[in-house]
Amino acid sequence: MEVPILLNAAAIHYTSDTERNEAAELNSQLAEHESALISLPIAQAGRGDAAVFRARYPGLKNHRLILFLSRIHPMKGLELLIDAFARLREKKKDVVLVIAGDGEKAYVRKLRERSRRLQHGARSLERGEEDKEGRKIAELFGRGI
Repeated sequence: MEVPILLNAAAIHYTSDTERNEAAELNSQLAEHESALISLPIAQAGRGDAAVFRARYPGLKNHRLILFLSRIHPMKGLELLIDAFARLREKKKDVVLVIAGDGEKAYVRKLRERSRRLQHGARSLERGEEDKEGRKIAELFGRGI
């Protein structure tokens, strides 16, 4: 964190008390600096139901899931995740990688191809389908589903 820049600001915008407290732990001057707590304007998501998810994807019945839930962007390092997952699948056949989020179509296509190449038959079960909360399910990778 660039403490000198923050201390020269008129005020610091925090999005949660936790964020403010963590900044104060990093530098005591930040705790005393003028600040405002303005939460992000997002609705609280409802709790998911694993049984509903597994009923929707019966091929995953006896598989363990690894979930990546975020914006799909090159800066997130998903190539490394897919490469590591391919190595994991060599030892653990009951694991499926779920990559869920929104991203640029060309980049998502590149990730799908990488997954297919490394995992010999990985496929996407859903692409761009919205769940009941309206979130896009970007990819569901796994071999033998």
